[in-house]
Amino acid sequence: MAVTRVQNTSSRSQIGSPLRPPRSKTKRSQWTACGCNIYGWPSIGGMIMRASCDLVELRYLGFDPLNVPTTRFENQEDEDDFCRCLKRIGGKWWRSEQRRLDVTFAKWRLGERPNREEMREVYVGWPEAGGVLVLEGDESEMTVETGKLRMVTDMEARCHVLRHTLAAVFYEDPDSYAGFDGLGPRKTSHDEEESEEDAEEDDGHDEKATAGQDHGRQGWDGKCVCS
Repeated sequence: MAVTRVQNTSSRSQIGSPLRPPRSKTKRSQWTACGCNIYGWPSIGGMIMRASCDLVELRYLGFDPLNVPTTRFENQEDEDDFCRCLKRIGGKWWRSEQRRLDVTFAKWRLGERPNREEMREVYVGWPEAGGVLVLEGDESEMTVETGKLRMVTDMEARCHVLRHTLAAVFYEDPDSYAGFDGLGPRKTSHDEEESEEDAEEDDGHDEKATAGQDHGRQGWDGKCVCS
């Protein structure tokens, strides 16, 4: 019995998915098993993202938690307003989505070790009486009790946990908290820059040895509901 062999003339580059496929810059949300990732696209470039938003955070943004918008605003001024609001609930600026994934899964290249801001985790609460509560620190050092924030259903209960369980810092004037400034990454102090340089020198040898191995309202009106 004759066997007919079919030759595959496709190039290897056409087989399967590309290593780093183009990523959408219009998406607003992406569901995960831990919550809903929310994205903002500021006019300065890059993206602002709040990973695994919980119920209270989604409501703060003006979203129906079971019907979160899937696309960004077409008007850039409206999008910038949303980005500012997203930062006020802990959203973080990234230069690209690929960079966020590289940092999250420890896949950064040699010489691209995450900086302090990229490793910073922030939890925010807005008391009805005014001011703002902020818990922040290196994500690897955050207490597991931050999980209690996912058990509350309203902002006041969230603030109670932040204040009495997690010892968050209270800012009477929200504008005095540097993390809310602008649309990009926060400005680092001179001491923080020196600390990062020292850490890079200390870890340089280990990095060379291991790098790359482990590896609201539903009808928004254009105004930030958190202001």
